[in-house]
Amino acid sequence: MSIHSMASAAMARRPDLAPAGVPRDLAGIAAAVAPAPVIYSLPRPPAQPAGSNRSVAPPAQPGTSARLPPAEPGGRAIPLAPAQPTGGQAAVSAPSGATGSVSAALQVITTYVPTETLALYVAFLAALRDGETQRVDATSALGVFCFFIAATPLFVWLVYAARLKTSGGGRTLPLHPAAWPAWEMFAATTAFAAWASGLPDSPFAGPRMAPAIGGLLVLVTSTLLGLAAPVFQRPLKA
Repeated sequence: MSIHSMASAAMARRPDLAPAGVPRDLAGIAAAVAPAPVIYSLPRPPAQPAGSNRSVAPPAQPGTSARLPPAEPGGRAIPLAPAQPTGGQAAVSAPSGATGSVSAALQVITTYVPTETLALYVAFLAALRDGETQRVDATSALGVFCFFIAATPLFVWLVYAARLKTSGGGRTLPLHPAAWPAWEMFAATTAFAAWASGLPDSPFAGPRMAPAIGGLLVLVTSTLLGLAAPVFQRPLKA
């Protein structure tokens, strides 16, 4: 999730920024969930002339093709190959449930990752990488890591404050700590620390943190943040 998405989620918890058109009763919920069906009118077939010997093809059976058989030069119809039954040797597609489970797991893992901060962090490490050894000095890597750890909550607050100012209504900046998007600031910082620690050029890479440990740290952190979100998210002070 980007920082802009986190700021939007935090703005939704303010009582003075409730979205318009929220359903108030069961009828409103039903109208919002189930829109009115669209009825399409089909063109009527042209009328056949009186006394015509033209035969009408029978309606196609379910599971068969509606294509008419071609005719030979003499006028005799060429029989088509019999249609394969529905349960025949058809191509078997992958079950959609497995794909949906993988997509849901990836979405949970990447929910609170501040993509903008992580992209800047990777760009800084690439700029500091030595041309000969293709490694980043441990002191420089630690300094960049600490800088982005401190800057991530500030980035979230700045985006949130900018969204409030551009929303209209003469709203002031959220200077009081009670008006801060505290959960988004904490979750973004924690998620960034977990993801950045598992990168190859992080200050913790090497014997102190194997790649498997870094991946496990990412999974555990993302899972805990997802479980803790409903507990710590509260309405923000207007």
